[in-house]
Parts: sequence; C-alpha cells; structure tokens
Amino acid sequence: MVAPLSVLLLMLCRPAPADDALSHADAVALGTQAGLDLLIARSRREAAEHSGTAALLSFVPTVGFRTDLAEDDTFSHTVSSGWTSPIGTTLSATSDLSGDDGVKVTVDQPLLRGGGLSGAFSGVRTAALDTAIARASFRAELNDFLVELDGAYWTLVVAQMDVDIKRRSRDRARAQFEETAENIARGILAPGDIYVVEESLVIFEQSLLSAVETHARAQRSLGLLVGAPGRPVVASDPLSIDDVTLPTAGEAVALGLESSPDVDTARLQAERARRTLSSARNTALPELSAEATLSDVAGAPSRTAGLEVEVPLSWRVNAASVREARANAEREALELTQQEQEVRREIRDQLGLLGSALARHALAVRRLELAELKLEAERERYLTGLSRLSDVVRFQRDLDQAAIDLERVRQEVLSARAALASAQGVLHERLGVSVQ
Repeated sequence: MVAPLSVLLLMLCRPAPADDALSHADAVALGTQAGLDLLIARSRREAAEHSGTAALLSFVPTVGFRTDLAEDDTFSHTVSSGWTSPIGTTLSATSDLSGDDGVKVTVDQPLLRGGGLSGAFSGVRTAALDTAIARASFRAELNDFLVELDGAYWTLVVAQMDVDIKRRSRDRARAQFEETAENIARGILAPGDIYVVEESLVIFEQSLLSAVETHARAQRSLGLLVGAPGRPVVASDPLSIDDVTLPTAGEAVALGLESSPDVDTARLQAERARRTLSSARNTALPELSAEATLSDVAGAPSRTAGLEVEVPLSWRVNAASVREARANAEREALELTQQEQEVRREIRDQLGLLGSALARHALAVRRLELAELKLEAERERYLTGLSRLSDVVRFQRDLDQAAIDLERVRQEVLSARAALASAQGVLHERLGVSVQ
C-alpha cells in the first residue's frame, strides 16, 4: 500500500537508519513526488495548461474609463466597454458622462475572414489541443520514468541478494580453508589440497567485492530516482513473479492502441494540423464584415449599418499558406499511422521478451534444482573417497551461480512486464499512479 504523502515526506527529511527499507510501492510514491525528472516533466505540462487558459484573454470583456482636460480647464469623462465573441463578433460601447456626445454602441461581425470558430477562436482551439498534447506527453514521460524506477528497484533487490549469496559463499570457503589447513596439520589431507580451497576463497573474495560495488551503484541509482541522493536505500520487497501472466497479442495490441500516450499525442497533433488547415483557409478568404451602429447624441437617436470589403491584390501568399497547412496535415496523418504501427511492433516485441523470460525462468528453476542435487551427490562421493575436494568446491560455485541467475531471470520477467505495460501506456495505472 502506498504510504501517505506526509509519511513519505518525513521519510525524505529524516536520517535513514541502515535497516530503513523501501517497499516497491513506497519507491513509486517517493519517485512520483520527488523525482527530478518527473518534476521537470510536470512543470512543462503545467506551463502548457496555463498557456491554454491565457489564450482566452482576447475574449474577456473589458471596461475602460478616460478623463480629458481641455484648454479651458474643463474635464470630460468617457466610459467604454468591449467584448469579442468566439465567432468574431465585436461589441463596443462608449458613453460621454460630462457632455452631449451621449451613448454609442457598435457591433461588427466578420462574415468571411476572421468569422466563425475557425477564425477568431482558432487560437483558443489550438491552445486547448496543445494542452492535451502536453498531458499525453507527460503520461509518456511518466511511464518512461516508472519503467526506469521499476528496473532500478528490482536491480537493487538482485544486488542485495547477490551480496548475501557471495558473502555466504566467501564465509563457507573461509571455513573450508581453515578446516583443510587443520586436517593437513593432522596428516589427514595432502598438503596440496590447501591450494584448491585457498583459490576458492580468493575467487569468492573477488566476487564479493564486485557484488558490493554493484550494490552501491544500484543504491545510488534508486536513491536519485526517489529524490534521495546519497541515502542508503534498502529494497524490502522480494522478487516474485507469481502474478505475471502472458496476455494474447490481440488483447495487448488493442489495449496499447487505446491507451498509448504516443498514439494519443500523434492523434492530437493530426487534429491540430487539421484545425490549422481550417484556420489557414479562413485567413485566405476576403475580408467581408457587417457593421451596425446605434447612437444617441443630444437626444437624437441614430442608426447606421454597412458592409466592408477588403480583397488582397495577390492571392499567392494566402494560397501558399493553405498549401503548407495542407501538407502538414497530410504529414501528421501519415505520422499517426506510423505511430500506430510502431506501437503494434513494440508491444509484440515486448510480448516476445516476456514470453522468453518466463520460459527461461522455468529452466532456471530446474537448473537450481539440478545444481543442488549435483552438489549433494558430489559430497557423498567425496566422503567415500570417489571425488576430489576441487570438484566439491566447483559444484558449490555452480550452485551459488544458479541461485543468483534465477533471481536475475525473475528480474528480467518483471522488467519485461513493466516494459510491456509502458508500451501500452498503462504502467502508471498498474502501479497505482493517477494523472490529474
């Protein structure tokens, strides 16, 4: 269960004892709250969301007040207001509070260029799509981050187990060395046997040093991802693949096409290109607007209405703008198809890797069983004088290697499952992370 945020923040702030362990869920919660990569991605998404709201500025009603001082030291005061609708209608009103100019109301409606949602409102629609694209991109970055975090956590688990196995092997080799030296002193064993067990002790000492260094690197990697660089993090969850299943290709691909943030981004970019084309076509139209004015000056009402037409002397620039927008729309449509094909390929690749990892896990389990049986049989042969001590030591090393190899294969299974969920765009949901 994911710990409450207050507890997680406390875990970051207080010194961690050596046995302070993180579950996988704790690591995910810490990483999504404090990981620098994700904080940067979240800032980009928030900036895009604010930009979408700022695009509405042109449609916010305005009120103004003006004061003028004439040469005869008299003041005049004017109040004005204005508003532009999403379809381009402009409404303005002015009122003279100190003279006889009265009230004047003007309504202007573009009928071609600048009219309709593809005209005046195109900037807001584009900003809304940019916001949606930023959110889809954030989901993609979130899933990429969680794949890295998930891999770093299980890498640390394997590194911890490797250190434990190598330390037990080193201790066992040291005990064998001391026992062999004592038996040689008693005349039970030949003096040359000491070199066999000493070589084994040296090998395990080297292996332990390498395992300790690998463990330290794994700690640093996970510490950075959870926002605690330098903290001696300890992974507490065991490697378990009991709940790992292999979905069918059809189910996996269908879920990916529905949920992949990369496909969503490509789909939104194609829609944005289509709207840009619509806006370019609107901009290429002649300017035709209808205007109506109602005024009341000194008690004499007046009404006027008219049309205004403006035509460019050359259509070349406007036509080029439309052709450019059309080419971009066609390109984005092709890129959407390409992205869907890429998601299909990636999901099938990850399915293959997951299936292969599960098959290798079954073989690794059997290999460990055989290594145990082989060592037991060799010990019995050694006790009856049918085997050499060097063979027993070699089989012990084989057993240790089989044990850590099994854990590495389990890590590969979990990593393949996470990579598949990331390719489908659902890893954050599987790990209990919601995107607002």
